[in-house]
Amino acid sequence: MLLAGAVLLGADDKKTTKPPPPPRKAAVTKAAPAVSAPTKQTNLGNPGNPATTLKPPADTPTPQPTGRRVYSPAAATPPSNSSTNSGAASTRLPPTARPSSKPQIYVPPPGVTRGPNGRVATFRGANGNQARFAADGHVRSVTTNGMTIVHPPNGGRQVVVERADHTRIVTNGAGHGYVQKPFTYRGHEYASRTYYYNGRPYVRYYRSYTYRGVYLVGYTPARYYPPVFYGWAYHSWGRPVYFTWGWVGSPWYGFYGGYFAPYPYYPSASFWLTDYLIATNLQLAYQQRLDAQAAQAGYPGGQVALTPEVKQAIADEVQRQLALENSEGQQAAQNVEPDPQSSGLPRMLADGASHVFVVSNALDVTDAQGQSCVVTEGDVLQLQTPPPQDASAGFLNVLASKGQDCQRGDVVTIAFSDLQEMQNNMRAGIDGGLQQLQQQAGQQGLPPAPPGANAAPVQSAFAPIAPPPDPNVSGELNQQALASNQAEQQVISEAGAAGGNR
Repeated sequence: MLLAGAVLLGADDKKTTKPPPPPRKAAVTKAAPAVSAPTKQTNLGNPGNPATTLKPPADTPTPQPTGRRVYSPAAATPPSNSSTNSGAASTRLPPTARPSSKPQIYVPPPGVTRGPNGRVATFRGANGNQARFAADGHVRSVTTNGMTIVHPPNGGRQVVVERADHTRIVTNGAGHGYVQKPFTYRGHEYASRTYYYNGRPYVRYYRSYTYRGVYLVGYTPARYYPPVFYGWAYHSWGRPVYFTWGWVGSPWYGFYGGYFAPYPYYPSASFWLTDYLIATNLQLAYQQRLDAQAAQAGYPGGQVALTPEVKQAIADEVQRQLALENSEGQQAAQNVEPDPQSSGLPRMLADGASHVFVVSNALDVTDAQGQSCVVTEGDVLQLQTPPPQDASAGFLNVLASKGQDCQRGDVVTIAFSDLQEMQNNMRAGIDGGLQQLQQQAGQQGLPPAPPGANAAPVQSAFAPIAPPPDPNVSGELNQQALASNQAEQQVISEAGAAGGNR
């Protein structure tokens, strides 16, 4: 599996200089008349001088209301709506409702708090154990001894373990997930993350770094495609491309039919990759439901919830990532390590642009009214205003939701570590899609790749010493899932005792 990574820029352009886009393929035919599908891309450059005039989608800051508020159990009136510009296309996205202070990850007060119906809403014990409950009394999340357990609305269960040695384990009750372990190269800490799904282990690599005092790991590739292939993926294909995905009849596709529909045609790879990325996340979400043996009720038909405007915003983000990865690949050709401080999340939080994130794992978050809700795989969030310098989280608008919990239009607080994981997932998804595009170029309606697009990939400097997939990953995931059962029951018992059995 080809892997993607963060972008390396020179020391003088870490914050302000955009990486150049990939080179344009030589010949581009005139596009056919547009139909109601992807928004036509702009800034595709001057064919006479593509190296100097081509740019990624414009990063235009969006004016935002200045008022924000911190967590408060009392509901508050959100400020007025505003529109947003997303990348190359100006689109009207859902209303904005923002709290009036810097983003803060909500920590329950000691003891218990109760909701309007008298049920226990939160619990925090003297030992630091925490629990949050839905209005009907069901557990939303439990935190204990470096372990966080989230119960999504679909009835599943996700366990995240963070250890002092930077080992990270993410699993569910069925033993799907990954085990992350650190390794060192040239004095820098990396991470090898072995995933295990459907009986198959595979590995991805990450570079660790600290941002605003928060330990993060950013997805970094083991190898890169040749620049001409990135150029073919970045620029317009010159004609509408009609592609059959083969999803019809798949259970996951039927289940999410009221949420997602693929484009009828593709003017460039960024739109094709957008559908690939969304579909990958929804397939994962459906697998989580199967693992939890949750009821398969499906989503209502009618207007698809994942609107063209939201998908356009995702496509613009995909195109930015393509330009960034191409830039980093050229550095890798010089045997230079990636610098996550000059790319990835730090860059996204500092460039003043609006950015979208596709949720990759269920998260229990807090909305602008101080209420707990859950976002799940395939939901789409947007960061419109950079967080303050002393923040470790951001306010994000829910652009698209499957309606299970957090609703479209909500504003939720997301930790930097979770935003980094969403970006990691996007980079990995784009990389998987690029691999499929390279293999299928010239087939199933896809245009042929230009000469040189299939040249040998550039290997990252750390690749020769990177650990292989962990052969014990399945056993570790299952062992952690069992251990989490006992830990969760202990915290719930503590919450019951403190709240009079809730």
